[in-house]
Amino acid sequence: MKLNRIFHLSLLILTTICISLAPAQMVLIPGGEYLMGDHHPEDHHMPGSQWAVVHAVHIDSFWIDIYEVTNEDYCEYLNSAYEQGLIEVTDGVVYKADDTAAYFCTSDAPPREIGQFQRIHWDGETFTITEDKENHPVARVSWFGAAAFANWKSAMNDLPECYNMETWVCDFDAGGFRLPTEAEWEKASRGGHHDPYYMYPWGSNHTNNNEGNFLGSGDPYERETIPTTPVGYYEAQNDYGLYDIVGNVWEWCYDYWDLDYPSESPYDNPTGPDKGTIHVNKGGGFHSRPTVNSRNASRCNGCHFPNDPGSGNTAGYNIGFRLASSTDPEAQGVDEGRSDVLPGEFRIDSVYPNPFNSTTVISVSLPVSSELKLSVYNITGQEIAIIGNGRFYAGSNQFTFDASGLANGVYFVKASVDGKMNAVRKIVLMK
Repeated sequence: MKLNRIFHLSLLILTTICISLAPAQMVLIPGGEYLMGDHHPEDHHMPGSQWAVVHAVHIDSFWIDIYEVTNEDYCEYLNSAYEQGLIEVTDGVVYKADDTAAYFCTSDAPPREIGQFQRIHWDGETFTITEDKENHPVARVSWFGAAAFANWKSAMNDLPECYNMETWVCDFDAGGFRLPTEAEWEKASRGGHHDPYYMYPWGSNHTNNNEGNFLGSGDPYERETIPTTPVGYYEAQNDYGLYDIVGNVWEWCYDYWDLDYPSESPYDNPTGPDKGTIHVNKGGGFHSRPTVNSRNASRCNGCHFPNDPGSGNTAGYNIGFRLASSTDPEAQGVDEGRSDVLPGEFRIDSVYPNPFNSTTVISVSLPVSSELKLSVYNITGQEIAIIGNGRFYAGSNQFTFDASGLANGVYFVKASVDGKMNAVRKIVLMK
């Protein structure tokens, strides 16, 4: 069983590496038509819900973050923006400089019973992060704070800024970073599956609490008052390789909220109503019911943590975000579904689904074109299948493993690059 112990050690090391690499990547979502809205209204427990009626939309290709924006990302922005005089802090609340637009609530912001659990702190000179929470998703950030972060990131990367900071209108053709529209977010969440249309990013069945960070997920972080998990803690949730697209924290979209908008939505690239007072959240959070708010069509108008005044456009304690872009931010040519930022090192990104019934898809990232061998071993260390063996392109490479002829149980996927570097992932076959 020595080889088995080596596999477990390799899996632990790999998990740590994947988490530490989380914040950098985006993935291309191919354009096209799909039917947006709730395809399973008979299966939810919210009579008269505010979920969207089914309607056809056409979305141009766009890029979206694989991971939610983290505390480390946002803290870097806050310190940079403060040094540039773009923000000011009053009673622990971060505002746009010389303006009333609130961006973010630090641990010193009221109410104290909520603020004391915030992970980003302000000491009068510098923003810091609670130890070991750097890679958790940022929360208690307002819609304005998310848009301001997008403009700052665009400027830091010498890209055009998308948002007019006076009107907060987005120029979708500018080429910088921005929030996704609700239609873009839902297209990304669906993972390319339109026949049939899935209820959740991974399918239409909620089989256990291992799909994401929801109420009752049972992960070690759930014992905490604000039970976020590190981004990428759970497996990628759909075939675009997106992590935490549902669960962990709700995510801001660009659109203003209007209950009736879906029935009036234009066909091409809808961006929401022209005006409003609150914006749309998607995806559910750590206190959301997994069978309700983890649905692709689930939508909310300012969902927030109980007893937190956050609502509408303000900084609810369970609201974060991820960014999108209308053009390739790194100006690199990519294939559909391939990361636009090449991975910093070789790794197995995901095995989806896992556990699986008969077939599963394995995603392996390569920083450069390499000789890759992808094999499957049983628990005794015997190689039982070779899934891929040859030279593969830099970026994300997908392989389908058919285990229909194997017995139920635990197996290990081993990826070897140039006969030197190894990565291992445990998989579970359950027919």
